[in-house]
Amino acid sequence: SVMVEGGAAVLESFFLEGLVDFVCLTTAPVRLSNPRALPCGPSTRAALAAWTPAARFFAGDDVVTAGPLEAPA
Repeated sequence: SVMVEGGAAVLESFFLEGLVDFVCLTTAPVRLSNPRALPCGPSTRAALAAWTPAARFFAGDDVVTAGPLEAPA
């Protein structure tokens, strides 16, 4: 198991290689990143659009959404 925490390019490279099998997405109520930061890439967006999370819960003010990611057909 490997946890990947990175920017758009790092995440996109893992999605492109088919190396993502579980997603744990934490959303904070405030934006901390650079407003000029690049959005996630097309492979990441496509995988997350088809993703059905298994759980969603609060961790303080953050929302944590997690679950397995099925491999594309």
